Amino acid sequence: MAYIGQAFSPATISSNILQDSSILESKIANLAVTVNKIAANAVTSAKIEEGTIITGDLADSAITSAKLASGLTLGGITTLTSAALSNSVSTVRISEGIVELGNTHTNPNINLFAGTVFRATLNANATFTVTGANVQAATGVSSNVSSFTLILTNDNVANRTVAFAGGTFRFPGGAASLARTTGAGNTDVWFFFTPDQGTTYFGSQPMKDLLA
Repeated sequence: MAYIGQAFSPATISSNILQDSSILESKIANLAVTVNKIAANAVTSAKIEEGTIITGDLADSAITSAKLASGLTLGGITTLTSAALSNSVSTVRISEGIVELGNTHTNPNINLFAGTVFRATLNANATFTVTGANVQAATGVSSNVSSFTLILTNDNVANRTVAFAGGTFRFPGGAASLARTTGAGNTDVWFFFTPDQGTTYFGSQPMKDLLA
């Protein structure tokens, strides 16, 4: 039987010997537990109580891409910054969903918090208002870049008009907008990005006049 203060030989204490909640934070000396004292794969998500690890508990640069398992899913995280991942994020595949706007009517909204790919059917002369690019308050980063793609299909009425609001929109050649497909049922693909949190958007049409 082991007593208080008695030394233990390696591997004599295992998780099945310890009662639930028998080891408290107040009983562990500062820096007593280090990475070389924890076996590989000993700490898993199933062993960590919900909400017990918060950002205040993580040292700067403590989590790096080398420490994240392949296929890791991060649930419930609204802000993931370089401070959390030491400026190193790589992936082999990103799958994006499409935000379906349906019929535009006259004042459709493109909310960049909802996604980055939007699809709509132009059924009226419409002004698209772009929102959600200014995320400085949420992330604390002062140089956020946002981009989005708009897949816009005309309904069965030709020659409707399209405009954009929510920032200053700049197009190649200094044009106020770009010539677009006006044929009934045809589709244009628009691309925009903003380097200054939605103050200015640079726009282009990488694909145009896709026939129905």
